[in-house]
Amino acid sequence: METCRKVTRWPPTSLFWLEIHREANSIQSNKQEIVRFKDQMSNPRERILSTALHVFAERGFEGATTVEIARRAQVSQPLVHYHFDSKEELWRAAVDHGFAPLRAVYVGAAEEMRDIGTLARLKIMVRRVVRFAAEHQAIVQITIQEGVQKSPRLLWLVQNHVGPLQRELERLLEAGQQEGWAKPLPIPYVMDILMPATVSSFNTSAVSTELYGIEMRTPEALETHADVLVEIFFQGLVQTAH
Repeated sequence: METCRKVTRWPPTSLFWLEIHREANSIQSNKQEIVRFKDQMSNPRERILSTALHVFAERGFEGATTVEIARRAQVSQPLVHYHFDSKEELWRAAVDHGFAPLRAVYVGAAEEMRDIGTLARLKIMVRRVVRFAAEHQAIVQITIQEGVQKSPRLLWLVQNHVGPLQRELERLLEAGQQEGWAKPLPIPYVMDILMPATVSSFNTSAVSTELYGIEMRTPEALETHADVLVEIFFQGLVQTAH
């Protein structure tokens, strides 16, 4: 028998409680990750997808082989081909698998932040993308690799994942320009600056470690990165009257 889940409506000024709610969701997410890990160990297809995601991130599409993926997933190569007819099909399934947590963040955020302003909503979404990039570096690395040159894989990636997820941030920026708090800058150029600043630092964290002695993947560095990004980006974006 289905049960109805009560949806909490946050008052416009309840950002503090929204963050408390987010932390509670984070704890629940961690529990779900443990369950997912157990599922991967008992589900060969899930294990293949998780392994393939990391192999594609490390080797690129051309350098990855189903032989290595099977070996690292501790399954036979025929089992890989049983589940996936080609390397291309496996790559797409692995990318779907990698983007799933970010899609869940966006879907949940739409309901959570329904009653707060667009500026606060955009700041929260930027922070969540930063956290996703830090915690899911393989899918970020694959996106960076495929973004170097135009290809059928890049077209599929943009149409199915990057485009739909980025459009949500673009809608918030457009709303901000209409409301008057965002400067009337060309949104494609704003996004072209914002998104790399949001996701790329964690894939080049070794540089920061060598230059500054900072390990960018620690929770403290993650939060500091999000704080600095939001401060610099929004102080430059928001009109002084706001």
